[in-house]
Amino acid sequence: MTLVAAGAFAAIGVAASAQPAERQSACATISVRLYFNSGAAAAPAPAMRTLDAATAQAPACSIDRIDVVGHTDASGPEAANMALSVQRAIAIRDALIQRGVEASLIQVEGRGEREPLRAGEDGVREPLNRRVDVTIRFQ
Repeated sequence: MTLVAAGAFAAIGVAASAQPAERQSACATISVRLYFNSGAAAAPAPAMRTLDAATAQAPACSIDRIDVVGHTDASGPEAANMALSVQRAIAIRDALIQRGVEASLIQVEGRGEREPLRAGEDGVREPLNRRVDVTIRFQ
């Protein structure tokens, strides 16, 4: 399942899986994209609702690992953007832990402005690039 949310960026889709049909619907890999406000490490309410929807099935499945990858747009210094991307990922990790996910299952990474969804010039604010990508993999 793929979930994307925050403000005007809300969409839901389902990704294919090679798991048996009975297990596929309940425990397919989940990818979530959470958008952030400019310069903010705290996730806005729509992003947290999306995270809640993604983690709602976790009690019925055995989580193998969760990858949490923070990103920023290109506004501001590159070093500050790298730090912000890590802060965003940590905020989502902490939210996952608050929702009952075991901390040892969560891998956190910040990529700063290196992997934009929408390319632009340095210094340009781009809402699509201010995000955290979360991938929940089940056993």
